[in-house]
Amino acid sequence: RHGDLRALGTYESHGRIIPGTFDEHLESIAQEWMQRHAAGETVAITAATNEHVDEINRTIRQLRARIGDTDTTTIAWIADGPVVVGDIVATRRNERHLHTTSGDIVRNRELWTVTAINDDGDLMVTDLSGTSTVSLPAGYAEEHVRLGYAATEYGTQSATETASITLAGPATTGRGLYVAMTRGRDDNRVYVVTDTHDMSEARDVLEGIVASDRADVPAVVQRRWLAQQDRQPPRPQPRCQVPTSPARRSRPPEMH
Repeated sequence: RHGDLRALGTYESHGRIIPGTFDEHLESIAQEWMQRHAAGETVAITAATNEHVDEINRTIRQLRARIGDTDTTTIAWIADGPVVVGDIVATRRNERHLHTTSGDIVRNRELWTVTAINDDGDLMVTDLSGTSTVSLPAGYAEEHVRLGYAATEYGTQSATETASITLAGPATTGRGLYVAMTRGRDDNRVYVVTDTHDMSEARDVLEGIVASDRADVPAVVQRRWLAQQDRQPPRPQPRCQVPTSPARRSRPPEMH
């Protein structure tokens, strides 16, 4: 959080910094999600851009379908492509007219497991705790539901999961990296996009990210900084202007 680069050494010593290409990371992240999901763990996967989030989501969905971890006999369509029974999805708009079996409304960025798909494309979904279900009409699903395996920093900033997986690249900021790598209780690891598998290259990328900061500082941070400035004691000022001595004022310039 404070930009102390020594923290990276600790992550490296625990094997939590993984260098590699983007395509390699996609497969590795999907495999790690599968392993942790099978073990009953929850995982927060974070990327800096919507494009990378979509790529991760598609890779995990395809891997699950390929090994038979989801039911592909019926397919529906959501905002970012096809979805099948067993997929995890995220609702992306509050919908006060849709009520769950527990009486709650459908909220933005809630995660659900698809449990059934009817002939009209409506999705029956259950929250990840398995305690509440709701039917999402096809029209809502096609516009406001997306795969929910990965998210941007904004989508995971309030999550606390068993582990976190972060994809770090050129678009990642220091603030975003901090959010992404503090989501896991037991394990937080970062897959760094590099040209080689050299750890020093990954460290260079991360050091640049940690040192970066966004120009659009949030208003709350600006207010805190201004308040700190106001609390600083003012510099002492002389009570009056000390005049120059008459002798010094009247002394003629020296001739050379």
